Amino acid sequence: MPERDLDKLRQTLLLTLSVPVKPGATHRLKLDAMFESRLSEAVVLSRYMEEAYKRGSQLARGDIDTKGVGAGRLYSQALIDAFEFTGKPPIPGLFYSGLMLSIVVGYSRETGRDPVSEANKLVRLVPYGSSVEDAVALVEGLEGVSASDYLLALDREGISRNSIRLHALSIGDLAEKLASIDKGFLFNLRGYSLLKEISNTITSSGNLVEAILRAYYYIGERLGVFEKLSEGASLMRYFMQLDRGEYKKKYDNDRLLGAVLFSVGLVHIAKGLPLP
Repeated sequence: MPERDLDKLRQTLLLTLSVPVKPGATHRLKLDAMFESRLSEAVVLSRYMEEAYKRGSQLARGDIDTKGVGAGRLYSQALIDAFEFTGKPPIPGLFYSGLMLSIVVGYSRETGRDPVSEANKLVRLVPYGSSVEDAVALVEGLEGVSASDYLLALDREGISRNSIRLHALSIGDLAEKLASIDKGFLFNLRGYSLLKEISNTITSSGNLVEAILRAYYYIGERLGVFEKLSEGASLMRYFMQLDRGEYKKKYDNDRLLGAVLFSVGLVHIAKGLPLP
């Protein structure tokens, strides 16, 4: 079954990026030269997601501890590798959520338990059980792809390589701060409740594409990016109107996609959502 899990993870990643219509974010109908770069970075990320899945399995077996997972170093390698491969800055939160999702799924496959319940446990263990050097590596990855606004967000909180070492900060501590600008970092104790809300909301989705669009709308509506639709209104029609109207996003909506990937990936692994 591991290969089928990995297929579902790759499928969720690619469709999260390509499914239309996600106003303000990457999709295959948007006239944006970044689309090909986003798919190319997904090729790199999927390779590291496979490694993260293996480490999640090893953690469940007791072969490694949470520090041995090396999530920060894996994140840094993946981010910089994608940047070097495409020549374009990747979406940092998409990489964080993709790796954390893969760790959860690998762990749950090994234990034979529901991935959602295992995620409830691992949100405490993995990001906060990381080593200080892993947290430093995460910052180094952001530096390596010139993610200046992410680094500024950490700097405003007084977080630097030195302060990470001085205060023994973890990846989870950094993710709490970074989630303010990129919802792909919601896999932390402060943000995880929103990921659970999204997952619960899309559980009844009839197919994978519907789940992605519903997750994208739900988090955007919660953040005030999209207007709340009245009951019975067409989400697709609303999204198409925004997209045709050269939608003026309140911030880079690609930064919603990490949360979409994590929540939809959990549901897809648990339920096996079909294509339309």
